[in-house]
Amino acid sequence: EMLPIFYRTFFPTHTMIRWLSYGRPIKNYLAYREFSFTLPGDAWVRYQSYASEADFRDALRQKVPHKIDIGPVYTVRPRDRHMYRPEACEARERELVFDIDMTDYDDVRTCCTGADMCDKCWIFMTAARDVLDDALRQDFGFKHILWVYSGRRGLHGWVCDHRARVLSADARGAVVSYLSVKLTSPAPGGSGTGGGAYGDMLARPGLRRAYRHLLHYFETALLASQGYLTDARWEATLATWLPHAPQCRAKLAAKFSQRSHSDPWDRWTLLRAAHEAGGMSGAAGETLSLPALIFFLLYPRLDAAVSRGVNHLLKSPFVVHPKTGKVCVPIDLPKGPARIPFRHDAVPTLTQLVSELNHAAADASQPANGEKRKGVSWRDTALRPYVLFMESFIDGVLADE
Repeated sequence: EMLPIFYRTFFPTHTMIRWLSYGRPIKNYLAYREFSFTLPGDAWVRYQSYASEADFRDALRQKVPHKIDIGPVYTVRPRDRHMYRPEACEARERELVFDIDMTDYDDVRTCCTGADMCDKCWIFMTAARDVLDDALRQDFGFKHILWVYSGRRGLHGWVCDHRARVLSADARGAVVSYLSVKLTSPAPGGSGTGGGAYGDMLARPGLRRAYRHLLHYFETALLASQGYLTDARWEATLATWLPHAPQCRAKLAAKFSQRSHSDPWDRWTLLRAAHEAGGMSGAAGETLSLPALIFFLLYPRLDAAVSRGVNHLLKSPFVVHPKTGKVCVPIDLPKGPARIPFRHDAVPTLTQLVSELNHAAADASQPANGEKRKGVSWRDTALRPYVLFMESFIDGVLADE
């Protein structure tokens, strides 16, 4: 019921068109971009395209989509594709995109499963974002990377540099392959998880940087939030991490049981010391690799098909998630010690925005200093900082076009 209000008042149409046209004449560029709408009743309408900002705004207000997906820029206008031979309608540009979903971490998170999510397991998303952002900037030289909360339990990345947008499917696949790590159980004897395999992998500078990021998140947040080494879980954790090293497991268990080592951090310190001393070997000489463990728990679990495909659709920023009512907002990445972590539970909802708008309208109806106040808009709500951040991001992109 509130979606018509959302598209009339809150959805930043001008900002989105400014982004997706990249400073080029709309009729020569944006008009070739595919939009997909999910309409009431789960009707899915693909290959929509618009010749102007006004056309796009009118379509949103008339169709009131439950979801908007953004596709590639084609060689012909998508809505006119039936007028051309199939081979003439080719996807020629598309941001390099990434999709990370919390459900892919169900085998390592202990706080939630499935569609449920909390602050404790959002750490997995934060770590994945930081590792990917660092690799894309340091190893590939990309500058304009937008991270967007999916509205429920995931994260979307948009690399908007021009040279990223014109990558072929093969080149995108090469980027994904470079960023991918074979994540299998860290237990000794597991396929591809021996200390040697991960030790060789850490010879790559990019993955050494990733390991430092991930180890930081594990030690400062994940160890406590997931309770791997608490009194209730440490025995099961050792059985999982050291299934083929009973002697090492028994020695650690004896120490973990002591009152002086009852704190999870103390237990982790003992585990690291045993690893560094080479004492975490099994009967067949198999050794648990701590890098294997950290990568298995925290390294980004990418949906490779989303990133490889030039014509793959991805949910638009600033739409409302139909299940949670949350707006899919961009995530700022401030650097330095003043960094404020993103709070998924603080993301504005449609109900909240409408309530804030009503309050602002009531205040605006009261004269201030004898003068009537101006009309209200999204600028009077919790959506304001996200739209302003998006505008700032677009300014940076356009400066390099």
